[in-house]
Amino acid sequence: MKRFINWYNKSLRNKVILFSIIFIFALMYSFLHRPLGLAIFCIDSYYGNSYNELQTLDKLNKNMMYKDIFLQLSDGYNLAYKVKKHKKEFLEYINHFTTDLFLVNLLGLEDWYYQPLLIKAKMYVLEEGFYTAYKEHKKIPITKEDIKSTLDFLNSFDEIVFFFNKISLENTQYKRYMLQANLIRFLLIQPKISFLVFLENRLCSVVDNQAKIIISEILDNVIQIYSQDWGELEDNDMVEFNKNEALNKIAKLKDKLNGC
Repeated sequence: MKRFINWYNKSLRNKVILFSIIFIFALMYSFLHRPLGLAIFCIDSYYGNSYNELQTLDKLNKNMMYKDIFLQLSDGYNLAYKVKKHKKEFLEYINHFTTDLFLVNLLGLEDWYYQPLLIKAKMYVLEEGFYTAYKEHKKIPITKEDIKSTLDFLNSFDEIVFFFNKISLENTQYKRYMLQANLIRFLLIQPKISFLVFLENRLCSVVDNQAKIIISEILDNVIQIYSQDWGELEDNDMVEFNKNEALNKIAKLKDKLNGC
């Protein structure tokens, strides 16, 4: 430390060098803190606190039909707070998507950005779906405002979906990202619609004509994408769901929606 202080005090040139380095690092962080945060989150999802959160979400999924256990797990996880927090965080990523995308492509770090972004989205989507189930167990009805809020979020998320659709056409190695993005898009609306159809039988009274058009487009789009031949991606760990089961659920929702 003494040698550093002596070096710093030796000349004005050394002071300028030090402050230039600090300025460059500060500038880099101001632009890259979101992509860096996603990379750290991705690593943390395998080893750290985010891994524990994902494990809790898995428990919620397995116990969704068991009211007392599910509510206990939800309260222990502080689900309502996490949904609000992670929605705000993810909207921040969406709002700065174009800027962050330019920077990671400029630095050649896009593969370190794409998958963490989708993992973050998947985590929020799971929480949102479980929160819908939580409110259902609490006898809190789904409202038109809930549907509108979800569709507003979907409208913002579509920028990311369109991007992955585009690059998957240009390079097939990105198809796994496109599949995940479109599945996430569907899962954003699916829990609310499913509960309205199969448990509350109130779909037509909650979904107005404008919402019906948007949801129908989402379902048609997902059916088109997941009816394709995925090739080697059929058994890829990055696409963690049963395609045929999902298509059957989508078809049932589509029929109910058309009946309104």
